[in-house]
Amino acid sequence: MSHSSFNDPSLEDLGRLLPGYDFEGLIAKGGMGAVYKAQQRSLARDVAIKVLPREIGSDPLFRKSFETEARAMARLNHPNLIGVYDSGTVDGMLYIVMEYVPGKSLYHSSYGRQVDPVQAAQLVQGICAGLGHAHENGIIHRDIKPANILLTSKVEPKIGDFGLARLVESDGMGLVMGTPGYTAPEVITNPHLADRRSDLYAVGVILYELMTGQGQEAGAPPPSSRCGCGPGIDVIWRRATHPDPACRYQDAHAFSVALEEWLAAKDSSIKRKAAMPAPAPQAKAVPPAPLTTARSKAPVANVATQVQVRPQGSGISTILQYLFLIGLIGLSAYFWKVKVAHDKEMAKVAEKNAQTVEEYKRLKEGAARTPRSQGAEAPRPQDAPAVSPAWPAPSKDYPSPPRNTPARPQGAPAPAQGAPAPNNDIENLSMRAKELVVAADKKRAEQLAANVTSFNGALDEWLRGQFKAEQASWQPHVAKLKSTVRNSRVPTAIPRESGLFMSNQMANIAEVSAKKQAQIDAAFLAEISRIRVAYLARLKDGAVAAAQAGQADLANSLRADAKQASDNEQWLLSFGINPKPNGLTWGHDPRGSGSSSGGSGK
Repeated sequence: MSHSSFNDPSLEDLGRLLPGYDFEGLIAKGGMGAVYKAQQRSLARDVAIKVLPREIGSDPLFRKSFETEARAMARLNHPNLIGVYDSGTVDGMLYIVMEYVPGKSLYHSSYGRQVDPVQAAQLVQGICAGLGHAHENGIIHRDIKPANILLTSKVEPKIGDFGLARLVESDGMGLVMGTPGYTAPEVITNPHLADRRSDLYAVGVILYELMTGQGQEAGAPPPSSRCGCGPGIDVIWRRATHPDPACRYQDAHAFSVALEEWLAAKDSSIKRKAAMPAPAPQAKAVPPAPLTTARSKAPVANVATQVQVRPQGSGISTILQYLFLIGLIGLSAYFWKVKVAHDKEMAKVAEKNAQTVEEYKRLKEGAARTPRSQGAEAPRPQDAPAVSPAWPAPSKDYPSPPRNTPARPQGAPAPAQGAPAPNNDIENLSMRAKELVVAADKKRAEQLAANVTSFNGALDEWLRGQFKAEQASWQPHVAKLKSTVRNSRVPTAIPRESGLFMSNQMANIAEVSAKKQAQIDAAFLAEISRIRVAYLARLKDGAVAAAQAGQADLANSLRADAKQASDNEQWLLSFGINPKPNGLTWGHDPRGSGSSSGGSGK
């Protein structure tokens, strides 16, 4: 729907249309209407009045939904929600009268800035409180973002712009709402799946932005890596923005409680540190003043922070301080020299001890391998356990599976050195490999979904940047390009018969997204190859050991498993994972034969 014909009414016109209000000025305007500041004469109070374009008001379905929701929101009363006082229609335009909040939006107050972690958590708690009240009364917002949240003079959040929200029980089709970057994955594919959990997804994105001062993009590092506030906040953020709604917080109260527990733990940690005795002063020069970084942590409120500077000493006192400092530095250098010499001597002693231990092990192993007589069983060192095929280079990613080796019956011949562990060890190995493969595939799916979100968001941003007269002509092609996404995969080529036309910028967006998708696929296949190679090496070692021990059936079974794992593609298929889903083999020209360089291309 084009709103190019919408001209925001003048203050004089609105004064005639709504004589009960004195209009003072225009606060903001956009494609979905304009907001004015006014004073309600009867109650002598400031209000904000939003007026929507006539084109929207002429839609009977939307008009009915708007009126129903306005009445529902007028019944809401919560300190974290912008109150709704009245609504109606004048001169074919829908309008809504709301509480006036004298302050900036969260977007204008915090964009590109790191907010203090405690204050960020408290702000999000306020947002959760307001949303929880709306959700309990059957209303979901559908477009939570910093621009729709105002801050009071006490830095308390108030959620607004519910005028395009949808009642949970509404049967109307409604509008496709949401803002790229804040819209939950399930809403992108089906707007009618929006519920309270999709609102909470957007709140989780806001939490990340406040903590880090940066947008949440595909593959973004956890917030603790940027704000240094501990991994506890990462757990909360991951759950709030989980791609699966069932894995998110199921209501705003649960989200707020998690933040309250995190704040309590952080406060307890601060108190413990404060109770600790102060460390001895270090012999370190103090710079005269801290440097100001390009992106400094600061509270959201636009209030200058007062920095208290301790006065420095002067005269004799200062000279004595410098002499004392020089003495400390000299003593520190002397003790450091003594420590270095001592460490060198201890390193030499440790090296000699290590050589002695290695020589003892070699002698012990050589004696253990020496047969007593021809045909007799070779003695086995008492401290040498039966070993299963080795997991190459054990690490946190590829730990050795647990061993459940039963005790050898008394008198039974000992297995040869290198003999495989029982079958349950091999089964544990296969299960562990499958777990790693499934986890890698899940990670790839999450990254692909985030890439699609960025793809759609970039297209929407480009479309909004066009002249209004051009938006209507490009809108169908943008929608058609979005519809080519299948199973969280952007197209890598456009079929000739699609009839889709793209501007240069649309083609560039598609190309960037396709390249990002290829990088995600390549990283996934590389990870699978790394897992497979380690798994394959262990199977082969196990087969050799089994053959040497005379366990032919086990050796053949291990060789069969190794053969199946010899190819990445076949191995993935054995787990039910398609290594090349939906056109990985397409060409790499996202513009296709139907591309066009028409349009402004802005």
